[in-house]
Amino acid sequence: MKLSEYVEHDATALASLVNAGEVTPLELTRLAREAHDEVNPRINAVIEFYEDAEA
Repeated sequence: MKLSEYVEHDATALASLVNAGEVTPLELTRLAREAHDEVNPRINAVIEFYEDAEA
């Protein structure tokens, strides 16, 4: 899944994609991090990331 596809889905739709085996939770975690890296410098909303979320 590309970031542009990820941002078009809400949490329920993303959960459905995981349940259908179309994406993995790890893939969604990485996409969320990618979205954060792109947006957060402008809005400064996230203070801390737990790196072990991708472990």
